Amino acid sequence: MCKISSRIGKAWYQRRQVMLDWWEKNFATCELGDRRLNERAMSIGKALSQGFGKALSEIFNGGTVLKRAYEFLPTPKWNFPS
Repeated sequence: MCKISSRIGKAWYQRRQVMLDWWEKNFATCELGDRRLNERAMSIGKALSQGFGKALSEIFNGGTVLKRAYEFLPTPKWNFPS
């Protein structure tokens, strides 16, 4: 492996580890009052940390999973005048 590839691989691994640490700190112990909500928050948080920097459509494979992530995340709803 060349030096550049080695550095890129190491940097990617370090960034991934930072994001997994972030996931564990912010999602692993969440308590939303319902086991299903807790599990959904943890799975969404883990997917986001593993796919850091990617579009949600790349992180969540499949329309149903993507839709459920959008429904769960606190995103504003936009109503444009016709």
